[in-house]
Amino acid sequence: MELHKVEKPFPDNQFKKEWSRIEHEGVLSMIEQWHRENNSSRETAEDFYGLPYTSTGVYATVSNTNTQHEIIPDYFVQFFAITNNNLLVLIAWNDKEEEMHFVIE
Repeated sequence: MELHKVEKPFPDNQFKKEWSRIEHEGVLSMIEQWHRENNSSRETAEDFYGLPYTSTGVYATVSNTNTQHEIIPDYFVQFFAITNNNLLVLIAWNDKEEEMHFVIE
């Protein structure tokens, strides 16, 4: 699985506000596959990132609560979310909380 940088971050209203159990399991499976292919850690993605499910009312995510994983220089993994058209998006922030979005395919 690969990351594809999105030139302009998705607006909040393009993300699903709630996930079904099947969507949640599918997201965790995709993150695990991406993690195994792109990270030298022997931990599972869930152990490495934490990945608790949260729905803030704006949109639902699984979050990185365990590590400062730099995805590109100065941008760190924060959340994973699903767009309304079912794209899995990694949301990274820099130290100024500026967002960068990557689609995982």
